[in-house]
Amino acid sequence: MKIDPITGKAYLKEWQRDLDRIHHAGFSYGYSEIVDLATGEHAWQVDAIKGDRPRVVVEMPTIEEAVGELYKMLTHLSQAHLAEAAEKVRIGE
Repeated sequence: MKIDPITGKAYLKEWQRDLDRIHHAGFSYGYSEIVDLATGEHAWQVDAIKGDRPRVVVEMPTIEEAVGELYKMLTHLSQAHLAEAAEKVRIGE
């Protein structure tokens, strides 16, 4: 069993750990299962938002895939935001 070093709580699934990391990074998140009544197909939609930034939404067949992709996207966006801020400091804006 894996334990979150910040909260000391046990994780049952990897996607739960990713959602906790997203929350600790200051994002609000939500997820829902979508069922197409005509075909019976299932999908999961996961979204996150932080402050006045645009909402990031991911839809995938499983919650594990959706949360994992959202986590990757938010990590990439955070790195891009930090690089942009560093560039502004470098050029004196």
